[in-house]
Amino acid sequence: MISATLMQSQVAATSRTEVSDDSLYIFEPARPLTAMRDHEALSSTWWGPQLCISGSGYGGGIRVYQELSTSTMLSLDVLMSAARKSEEFEVQDGTYTYVPNKIHRVFILPCMLGLSQALFTEEMTGRMRPILSCGIGLNTVLIGSYDPYASDYFQSLFHAQSEFRPAAFVGVGASVRNSESSSMIIDARYFILPFGGDGVESIRGVPMVNFDGLFLSLSVIFH
Repeated sequence: MISATLMQSQVAATSRTEVSDDSLYIFEPARPLTAMRDHEALSSTWWGPQLCISGSGYGGGIRVYQELSTSTMLSLDVLMSAARKSEEFEVQDGTYTYVPNKIHRVFILPCMLGLSQALFTEEMTGRMRPILSCGIGLNTVLIGSYDPYASDYFQSLFHAQSEFRPAAFVGVGASVRNSESSSMIIDARYFILPFGGDGVESIRGVPMVNFDGLFLSLSVIFH
């Protein structure tokens, strides 16, 4: 009886040890918890202003993202920029500054729907993500009169003639997470903006038949 009691005590102690040892197992998540928290903090729709620069000068607009998955986003870009020839140089005439032989102020207003794909989302767990993008849409070309002795810049814009043409772009960039509520996106996009026909003259006798070019942009996106 004493021997049986001792054996039962040893079995019970062994069972307690095994249960205690089982609690020492450590399970690792399939993805880093920080990355999961970052993604969970994001809303499905992001938006924000953007600034850009091209061979024609500066421009600005707005960018909206709709999240389709953890790495794929649908984007809407509305951008406005001046368009000009490289031959345009300002000269001083007394108190006036003007561009010789310029007859029109030309603006482009591309509105494009795009798809953005974040790369290496599984391998990179930091705040920076490389992005590839492409898109198509409509480009509105505004053609206003140019008066070298009139300083009312917006008057020409409000009375401009509108022409509509197709638009497309391909781009590469990077998204940098600033905080839980905002990110910064820096990208380079090549815009394909044909006009066709006889083109449009900004400088007399030098028509522009397309507005293609590289646009560098900076966007601040709010989640």
